[in-house]
Amino acid sequence: MASPSYTTDLTDVDDAEAATNWAESTDGSWDDGGVPDADADYPFIQNATAISQTMTKTTICSLLADNGSGVTIPTDGAFLVWQNWFNPAGLDTYGNGGLRVLVGSGLGDFYWWASGGSDFGRNPYGGWQNVAVNPGVTAGRTSVGSPTSTYRYIGSAASLIAAPSKGQPHSVDVIRWGRCEMRVNGGETADYATFAGMAAKNDNNEATDGYNVWGLFQAIAGGYLWKGLMRLGYSSAVDFRDSDVLILVDATDNVTSGFNQIDVEQSGSRVDWTNVTIQALGTVSPGGFECVADADINFDGCKFIDMGAFIFDSQSTVLNTTFQRCGQVTSGVGTFTGCLFEESPAAIAITCESPAAAALISNTDFISDGSGHAIEITGTAANITLTNVGFTGYSGTSTDAAIYVNIASGTMNIAISGGDTPSIRTAGATVTTSTSPVTTQVTVKDGSTLAVIENARVLLLASDGTGNFPYQQSITSINRSGAVATVVTPAAHGLVTDDIAHIAGATEEEYNGAFAVTYISTTSFSYTVPGTPSTPAGGTKTVTGGYFNTLTNASGIVTDSRSHALSQPVEGWVRMGTASPYYRTGIISDTVDKDAGFSVTVFLSTDGT
Repeated sequence: MASPSYTTDLTDVDDAEAATNWAESTDGSWDDGGVPDADADYPFIQNATAISQTMTKTTICSLLADNGSGVTIPTDGAFLVWQNWFNPAGLDTYGNGGLRVLVGSGLGDFYWWASGGSDFGRNPYGGWQNVAVNPGVTAGRTSVGSPTSTYRYIGSAASLIAAPSKGQPHSVDVIRWGRCEMRVNGGETADYATFAGMAAKNDNNEATDGYNVWGLFQAIAGGYLWKGLMRLGYSSAVDFRDSDVLILVDATDNVTSGFNQIDVEQSGSRVDWTNVTIQALGTVSPGGFECVADADINFDGCKFIDMGAFIFDSQSTVLNTTFQRCGQVTSGVGTFTGCLFEESPAAIAITCESPAAAALISNTDFISDGSGHAIEITGTAANITLTNVGFTGYSGTSTDAAIYVNIASGTMNIAISGGDTPSIRTAGATVTTSTSPVTTQVTVKDGSTLAVIENARVLLLASDGTGNFPYQQSITSINRSGAVATVVTPAAHGLVTDDIAHIAGATEEEYNGAFAVTYISTTSFSYTVPGTPSTPAGGTKTVTGGYFNTLTNASGIVTDSRSHALSQPVEGWVRMGTASPYYRTGIISDTVDKDAGFSVTVFLSTDGT
């Protein structure tokens, strides 16, 4: 690539170097200022002069430049007007239109928008401000006379509450219009495109590199002030790399919502940002980001605050980055690791075009603002694993479940590896969640010789109802057919085939005990019952689930591997008393952790020692 270049699409209405094309409004309420003067004595912002005028009355003065013909503003474009009032104490408030931008078809036929005041903009301390106005935006727009859409006259006005006795306090400098693009191409090793390069070009005010001062990306104390469309890779690929930067998105109240935008164009472009913070100052156009082409995007440690929507692509890698109160993020099959999505006001914090795209989100936390979903999954149902993804404040209703599977049919399982088990909303697909398998293992040894003990019986059951297994859950009925007892429960039992169910409370003792089960449905299962007890079973019956009623193998071990949505306390025993040597019962009491599992070695003492 070549060295970076920074250009713009802006066109001058008037560069304020001569008063030839300037006039006051002909409306009698707006013409109390002096004759427009190309003034090189008062401070100017661009080139060598600005247009200024006296104002000795507590009314309204105005300065309008004549473009000579009507201007057609692009859909998301604007006029950019540099304006200043050098006596802030005499200016009316913003709410009363202290400073105003004017756009119209004639000197007496125009629209105006409040742009500043004694309490807003660069005041109360004074200073030049660059104001963006799209005349098609009706919010805050007031008409004078009968303006049409032939936007030929553009300027500034000031409304006073106290008039200065001397000087020319009302000044306007260069007025421009366009989509308001900062166009960036090129960049190479040791000469990448940078924010500092953008600002240097924007702020340049000398003949060699142009009398610019565009007002698009200007250096301010501690960072940069940005507005308009930042086109990275405008007509050829860009290699843009920067770090440790603060950017404020200008409060542009009189434009379309899409006015402030960052677009990355050209598939060969690369954008690397490290510790870059971008924060919106306004709400009308808070600034968005889009990979228009499938460019190489690498964000690390960035923070985006109060911004709009973000659209990434498959070559995007977003690490350790915070999206705070930002609009919807489209993952574009990008990778998101170690990120934070905090209080997104959007209905969806991040949308993924497929289950596989959602699986690329890991070690990431979502904090709800009280409404909306954290993750939306579209495409075709498929099993995925979410790794270390946390969800806070998502209650699980149809409007704020943590994950919205927006898929109408099919089945999918979302395996949870670390993090939180999310609440799920589905558009029709059958969705289950499970945690990644962990191992539950009991090893049995002789307490004297430390030799492993084969064929010791291990019973391990839930000791409360806080996990996956039922604990002393009521049973609706037990009916026997031959050697098969079928159990019906009033609520989901949580057991799967080969789990252990400890039945208690049946009048017929044959039904009671610990049995391996066969899953039938969420509220029924079966097991093999000894003998021929009467059916249905009597008594007040309960079931407690568990892992083992099993003999140890040749290594003295019983083991289980499964996923857990929750950790659960367990208790049980180890017995070896059917053949010599005989052992005393060993007791087990602990917790099976959903992320780490459970492993214990039980040492048995021989009976009589």
